[in-house]
Amino acid sequence: MGDKVCLMITDCGAIPLPEVREKMFQPFFTTKGINQGTGLGLSITRRIIDEHNGKVSIDENSHYTRFILEFPAISFSS
Repeated sequence: MGDKVCLMITDCGAIPLPEVREKMFQPFFTTKGINQGTGLGLSITRRIIDEHNGKVSIDENSHYTRFILEFPAISFSS
């Protein structure tokens, strides 16, 4: 049995450049123009996942933008 659950979310956008990938989870970082976004989405996402003992990362081997979400597996007994 595995000890974690993984979700992969992929879209058709090209993988972000390395200089963007290293900053993309930082609060207020955005590649959008002024008044077009706050840059909080991924930092909030990371915080929520961290609070659930999970991990979020970007798949650098994918040809598209792919996020990997990992959570500890929970077993239920009846």
